[in-house]
Amino acid sequence: MTVRTDADQVSVAPAADAAAGGVRVTDEKGVTVTDAADGDRLYFDVPKDTADGTASLGVQATASVPVGRAFAGTDRTQTQILAGSSESTVTARATATWAETGAAPALTARKNCAEGGWTSRPPTGATSRTPSSWPGPSTPWPPGRPAR
Repeated sequence: MTVRTDADQVSVAPAADAAAGGVRVTDEKGVTVTDAADGDRLYFDVPKDTADGTASLGVQATASVPVGRAFAGTDRTQTQILAGSSESTVTARATATWAETGAAPALTARKNCAEGGWTSRPPTGATSRTPSSWPGPSTPWPPGRPAR
């Protein structure tokens, strides 16, 4: 995952359940990361004997946000400006999924000649047909036919 932020630095921590299972957030060299900056790449280090699963990490940054108001009269008066700043905290979460056999696909797809398109199947086993998003150059989805 790549960190994108305007903050000078953000704090990084794996979710409690992931940390309890030995999952670490690291840099590309495998060094545990607790702080990151814009452009830093983060990785999950999952212990070898860990079952298929998911883990998430949280990223948090605090920034000073300028706030203010300007007051102006209706006739010839001087404008009064009240200004200050406020501390704001922003958080984000990212999740990764892994499987012993390799990357866990988000969808699998197969050609469905009987339906004239493609059938996609999420990992949950539920079926959803989205033929308009799957056709390739050799299998165009017929014009005017609604997607199911």
